[in-house]
Amino acid sequence: MRIRTTRCVEKGHAEFTATLSDASMQKTGLVLAFLPLLEKAVQGGRWFEPGHPVPLGMRGLRIVARDDDTLGFEERTESGEWTEQVDQTLAEHVAQLNACDRLGLPISQDWLHESDLAIIQPCALESESIILDRKVDSSWKGHSGWRVFCGTAHEHRDLTYPPLSEVVAACPSAAQFLRLPDRGRVSFQPPESPDGVIAVHAWYQEELLNSGQPTWFPELGHQFPWIRRALWEFAPGHCRTSVGESAGLPDVVARVNDPAAGDVSWVLDDIQYRICEEGFRFTAGQTIQCGARTLRLIDRPDGFIGLQERLPGNEWSEQVDNTLREQSRQRRFLRSMGAPDDWLQFPADHQQVRVGWCVNETTSALVFARAEEDGLSRFSGWTLTCDREHDHAAENARPIWELCESFPFLAQLLPLPPNLSVHIDLPGGAASDAIRFRILTHGLEIVRDPDFC
Repeated sequence: MRIRTTRCVEKGHAEFTATLSDASMQKTGLVLAFLPLLEKAVQGGRWFEPGHPVPLGMRGLRIVARDDDTLGFEERTESGEWTEQVDQTLAEHVAQLNACDRLGLPISQDWLHESDLAIIQPCALESESIILDRKVDSSWKGHSGWRVFCGTAHEHRDLTYPPLSEVVAACPSAAQFLRLPDRGRVSFQPPESPDGVIAVHAWYQEELLNSGQPTWFPELGHQFPWIRRALWEFAPGHCRTSVGESAGLPDVVARVNDPAAGDVSWVLDDIQYRICEEGFRFTAGQTIQCGARTLRLIDRPDGFIGLQERLPGNEWSEQVDNTLREQSRQRRFLRSMGAPDDWLQFPADHQQVRVGWCVNETTSALVFARAEEDGLSRFSGWTLTCDREHDHAAENARPIWELCESFPFLAQLLPLPPNLSVHIDLPGGAASDAIRFRILTHGLEIVRDPDFC
């Protein structure tokens, strides 16, 4: 994902572009807080050039010139090379925020940098048990307050004073705990592999946390990971859940007429999971939400439960083709933004969109914006207006399914999260194939991959 500022050009300054390979919501949120600070500095008279260092979290980024005439950011990767991205810096910062949250401790407000020093027993980084203990001494400039001790009973060598970057390089698991507050302490056994699980005991102000029980990092996965995608295609175009029969519960069938419509597991995975984990009984007459669509459950002659989807004209048919095609387009649009699936926040197709009085099927430019839902289940958070600057207050409410029949290109935008606005250029109105999208959030632009546009 590439996110860039939009207002630096007002001061004759190049815009900034941040590049993320992994644009999870939490990492993106940090970028959305970081870039406006630089934009505000430029508007206040600051000037940035390639090579200028910029702090982010505990690391330092380096500004570089990009081919698109904006300024990008490089970070030093594990190999020691500088690469135009901010992923490792953000991943480290997110892990530190999550560690504090999971231990129930406040994140340290002290400014820390990877060049700050630590006190270390050298054998600690090779020990089967490591102790990280923080005691801040404000009189010792350039010291992080961190002490790293060996948890094994033996004769210890003299202390050394390396920078935090060397501690993290020798023990990557330690990085996530470095933003714990003063008088925080953790002990753990380093994992055998970099992505291994560790059991952490934690103290704060000499008090043992979590009643002495360990906290696992990363959090242990669910006990039924295998159940997703454990589906059975028992006839051409007919796929069903596989766990209901053994539990005495009816299995659910998804019928697909076009094999290229999409991945049927998008429909059946959550159903399969609920049957297995919750013992939930699906019965005819119920409705479920899949993506943004509502599906009806019906009895089938073979004893299974079938799924119907809404067709144009508010007709219903036993199939899920349109549901799959819609999700394929939605996921493709996400990929064009460089966003992962955790961005998907589906409204329900019976929820309403507020449509400006100025919008019709010949409007050449639209703004489709999503706010946080107002607590009313009937409102999706989406508003559709023209792009002109005038009073859009006079509006009508239309259900999503009905609005998408008039403006079918809106369906691919429905799961985008709140606080985003999509500016849509329609030179020939709603029937035009020449559609261009521009995505803004918090005054910043998310740059789409032209191969998807």
